[in-house]
Amino acid sequence: MGKNTMSTNTKGRKRWYQKADVRSVALYVLLLVLMEIVLLISTGFFQLSEDTRRVLETVQPWIVIAASGIFLFFYSRFWIKQYKKPTDLLNDYLESSPTIHYELRKDGKNYQVHWASRNAEQILGYSLDEITATNWWFDNLHPEDRSSVVKKALRAVDEPEFVQEYRFRHKQGHYIWVRDEIRQVDSSGNRLKGSWVNISSDFNFAQDNGLDVKGAAVTIGLADIDKAHKIVTLDSTFAKIVGLATEQATGLQLEDLLTRTDHSPQQTKFPLDTSIKVVGRRPDQSRFVAYLSLKRSHDAQDQLIACLTDLTELNQQRQSLYKVAFFDELTGLPNLNSLRKDFHSLLDQLPDDRLAAVLSLNVDDFHRINDSFGYHVGDKTIQRIAKRLKEALPFGNKLYAAGGDEFVILINNITEYIDVQTITENILDVFKHKFIIDAHAQFSLSCSAGASIYPLDGYDGERLLAQANSAMNNAKYTHAKELVLFQQDIAQASIQHLQLEADIPEAMNKRQLELFYQPILNFNKEIIGAEALLRWNHPEHGLLSPHQFLQDADKAGQLDTIGVWALESVAQQVKRWRANDHDVKCVCINASTSQLTYSFIEKLDQLCEEDPSLNDILEIEITESVLNEPESSVVGILERIAALGVKITIDDFGTGFASLSFLNDYPIHKIKIDRSFVDEITLNNKTRRMVESIVKLAAEIGVEVQAEGIETEAQFELLAETGCHSWQGNLIHPAKPVNELF
Repeated sequence: MGKNTMSTNTKGRKRWYQKADVRSVALYVLLLVLMEIVLLISTGFFQLSEDTRRVLETVQPWIVIAASGIFLFFYSRFWIKQYKKPTDLLNDYLESSPTIHYELRKDGKNYQVHWASRNAEQILGYSLDEITATNWWFDNLHPEDRSSVVKKALRAVDEPEFVQEYRFRHKQGHYIWVRDEIRQVDSSGNRLKGSWVNISSDFNFAQDNGLDVKGAAVTIGLADIDKAHKIVTLDSTFAKIVGLATEQATGLQLEDLLTRTDHSPQQTKFPLDTSIKVVGRRPDQSRFVAYLSLKRSHDAQDQLIACLTDLTELNQQRQSLYKVAFFDELTGLPNLNSLRKDFHSLLDQLPDDRLAAVLSLNVDDFHRINDSFGYHVGDKTIQRIAKRLKEALPFGNKLYAAGGDEFVILINNITEYIDVQTITENILDVFKHKFIIDAHAQFSLSCSAGASIYPLDGYDGERLLAQANSAMNNAKYTHAKELVLFQQDIAQASIQHLQLEADIPEAMNKRQLELFYQPILNFNKEIIGAEALLRWNHPEHGLLSPHQFLQDADKAGQLDTIGVWALESVAQQVKRWRANDHDVKCVCINASTSQLTYSFIEKLDQLCEEDPSLNDILEIEITESVLNEPESSVVGILERIAALGVKITIDDFGTGFASLSFLNDYPIHKIKIDRSFVDEITLNNKTRRMVESIVKLAAEIGVEVQAEGIETEAQFELLAETGCHSWQGNLIHPAKPVNELF
């Protein structure tokens, strides 16, 4: 992990003595000290008259005051500039933001706009003085929306957050659709904060977005209108579209019923001989989108014909297709198609002195949740993760669903690497708490994270996403608990892992997998058994040990198949040893959590039924971590293994959080003391006493103890004195091909 992790990356981080304010104070103190030294030297080594000395003594404090004043002037200017910098950045951001932020304060029984961001003038056309004027908001609501909007707005006082949409008059006279989000600032209800967003563009769909809907039904209504655009007569279809009875619609002006979405400030009335898109609201508050075209009537010169084409159904189908194309169905989050669109927009708006980052997240071993609790719990968990991640994101950053158990975060407008680290730490913190889905599904999860930085790692969104995924995969393979930043060597490792993942099925078919065996000996140095260790004779990468490819095999879904193959191979090898009169009392097979499946136990049951003597010879070795939070399916399989008479061994004992109580809770036959204890046993008396205690307690409950990793005679002798039953290590025999065992 080393240099790849953010924790070791010191770019952009200044030490305390490098900060400008610390240097300024130090320089000021140094100047004062130098001034004192000069005055002391002057008075002590030069023959100065009494009058000169008196003048120097009188002037000295004034010089200090003057120097201090100059220092304080420049020092205060520096800090004023520092404090103004974030404010200026915030103002710059708000001015270019499409969202108007505002604050309401209670004025008697009503609320008054107290403050609004400066982009309001650009978006709505009103000055800040106009916006904060009495009744400004109420007076500019669309007349048909005014009653319902005011009534609904009262809910904002009682609810922590409230959202509604309505039509609002632009300064230039036309109406726009606004989404208004209000939230409480304090429990008194005297202050409310909110935001306005112009959502008129929600009713416009690009013609080249690939979301064409063929065969969608459209409804066309006709009406005769006068020169003032008031309705004279209308057909039932027109009345149905606008949601009014014929007599209700007669006499109404079109501009009061409909709002154009392609605003033309110069025209207050709808144009002739032009098709424009309009939106309206029916009395039941439902919205509709339509095309409106006005043409002159051939029958009457003073009348016009209004043709209204309802696009509501077409619009709904397009919205549905858009949602499928750009949003994740399970979480409701934008998907990678949205990320690609947003990334281009981000680059257009990102200042030259700012950075952006693509952060890739993958939930570790999430398949175990689906396997143990079912896909229903898995889906709920993904939704819960998405909710936690979204709440942990700071303002301005965006979360995307990348499919399955993967997420991507677009981090925007950062200045230093440390910003990425801080945001990522907050994100990874959401996995510190247990996920409680129901009474039976409660578990802990972890997450691997990788990131790439724009523009340092590239300018193309697809490339940055691929690099972030490479860094995330590196974090997963190295079990990194921190963010891993992309580097070129990570890309090479990622390519190799992808190749190994693709090659695993072929390795099974071409018999490239092989079992090496390391002997298990008693303390008379006699072979009493062997441990089967997997190796892959890869045609390009040579002989690979399990830690180099097992995670790739897991991603390829081949671990279960490999586990079954290992069982069959060991059973056949035991028969060959017997045929050659080799007395092997036990053969140990490693099995990961992913391999402890029902197909594994079925194969083991079949082999033991065909050769009952295997029950006494085979040992299934699991790591201590399997028992930390054991899944119900794994516990059931362990119990079935023990019921067959096959022994269960715990590997790496003492390295995790397991306790000796596990030896009583589960059908454990043997524990293997981890090599880290063996390495220390000749150097550390405390380690030796720990090993002696483990051996003694295990013996009292009938559990055998085996030491692994013995490489020196001194280690061998000390472990023999502790009462260990067996051992293995390079002192006698490393893992080798089967024909070199005896």
